[in-house]
Amino acid sequence: MLKYRTMIVLSIFSGMRQGDLTALTWSDIDLENFTINIDNSLQHLPGRETFTKVLKLKQ
Repeated sequence: MLKYRTMIVLSIFSGMRQGDLTALTWSDIDLENFTINIDNSLQHLPGRETFTKVLKLKQ
């Protein structure tokens, strides 16, 4: 339950989309500076696989 609650709170207060939230890794979170780097997003295409894509701003 805690992981879902955390995702909902992050979504509400940060404006992140579902793909951005699910692609987060521990290396994206900086607890010392209280920042989260959003570099990737998960995308699922019906009939195909789920894959990680680099966000356009990072390319």
